[in-house]
Amino acid sequence: MIEHPAQPGYESFFVGRARVVAQSALAEEVRKAMVSSSLFAYAARQPGAVALEGRGTAWSCALPNGFEIVVRHSRHGGALAGITGDLFLNPTRAPRELGIALRLENAGVPTPALIAYAVYPAMGPFARSDIATRMLHGQDFPDAWRAASSANARLELIALVATLLRSLRRAGAYHPDLNLKNIFIRETN
Repeated sequence: MIEHPAQPGYESFFVGRARVVAQSALAEEVRKAMVSSSLFAYAARQPGAVALEGRGTAWSCALPNGFEIVVRHSRHGGALAGITGDLFLNPTRAPRELGIALRLENAGVPTPALIAYAVYPAMGPFARSDIATRMLHGQDFPDAWRAASSANARLELIALVATLLRSLRRAGAYHPDLNLKNIFIRETN
């Protein structure tokens, strides 16, 4: 059996054959969401779910209690994406993503909270995974730049990004796919 390291504030449990790790405060809601399907399938069929396009579709929706999340199905990118698709060596990269998210949060780097992940056995040593993060309201950097009302507003955006990059550097973090579309400007009101 593949181990999923315990993290403070998270619970590990099974829903069917899926190994799930979820924030303790939302574990029961994640369980309810996954009763008859994968976390990604649950998100895709929710009334009012919004498709967010990137490497693959992610879904913005709510857990049964109304807590807003974004769920994405893990996929490979790069040259081997056509061969490996959504198959990863078990336990997938999901546990590592949780560890990184917690490390960044503890270092004061603004990043969406990882709410849960689910790992589904596939064949042999391979598995698939879904990851749910907290839904943030705002815009990616290019959209925020276009929507900025003045040169001063654009300077504020640049200052925010500079602060983010400094906090990532202080935390010793390296983002292998950092680009302007991956920088999200959160609404603060």
